[in-house]
Amino acid sequence: MTPADVAGYVLSNGKTAGQTLIEALACRARIEKILRNRQITDPAGGTLTIFENDGLTPFLQAALSEDAAGAQPYRGQGAERRERLE
Repeated sequence: MTPADVAGYVLSNGKTAGQTLIEALACRARIEKILRNRQITDPAGGTLTIFENDGLTPFLQAALSEDAAGAQPYRGQGAERRERLE
């Protein structure tokens, strides 16, 4: 069996092994950005922004709350910035 045979093998998810590997690597890259990249919490907007690897382009953004129920929007009670982890 050649590497091409393995990459072309269709798995139970209906995708080839090669397609599944590419998706898994893309998922890993996304997780790494979330865990490592620069983050800013905005008390005025009540949001968290995670940036791309360049530290400038927004990657993901979400609303923040100060309470578990989500009733109190974030107002700046805590850290407001974290640089990329190296």
